[in-house]
Amino acid sequence: DASVTCCEENIYKLAFKYKNLYVEGEDYDSYVVFVSNDAKQTPLWEQKLAPVEGQPILWDYHVIFLIRSEEGASVIDLDTNLGYRVPFDEYVKKTFRPDVPLSDPKLAQLFRVVPAGNFLDHFASDRSHMIDYGYGGRTKSTDSGPPGDGNR
Repeated sequence: DASVTCCEENIYKLAFKYKNLYVEGEDYDSYVVFVSNDAKQTPLWEQKLAPVEGQPILWDYHVIFLIRSEEGASVIDLDTNLGYRVPFDEYVKKTFRPDVPLSDPKLAQLFRVVPAGNFLDHFASDRSHMIDYGYGGRTKSTDSGPPGDGNR
C-alpha cells in the first residue's frame, strides 16, 4: 500500500516496522534521510516514476531509510528500481550519480540525516505540502491513511 507521494509516511511505517519487528538478533543503527535542495528539484536516478528510463526524476524532496550494521550500510528506497535494501555505495553511485555534473548547481542534492528513533518520536505531517493549488484539491494519493501526528 506504499504511496509514492507520501514517501515520509511510508518511511515512518518502515522505521516503525524495523524498530518493532527486526530488533531482536540484529545489531544495527537506522536513520531516515531527507533529500532535497532549495530549488525543490532534486534529481534522482533509478526511480520507478522517472519519465524516461535512464533519466532522473526531479523530486521536490525524497525520503529514504538507511541501515548501518556490522555488515555495512544499506538503503531502502521504496521508489527505486534497484531493489530492496541496496548496499549504500551502490545506491549512492546509481541514484545520485556523483560522477555526473549537474546542469545547474542549484540542483545539487542536500541531505538531512535523522536517527530513526527521533523520527518516530517527532514525525508529524498534515500533508499540506501535497495540496495541488492548481486544481483546488489534494493530490490523488493523500487520503491513503491517517497523517502522522508525532506520537507513536
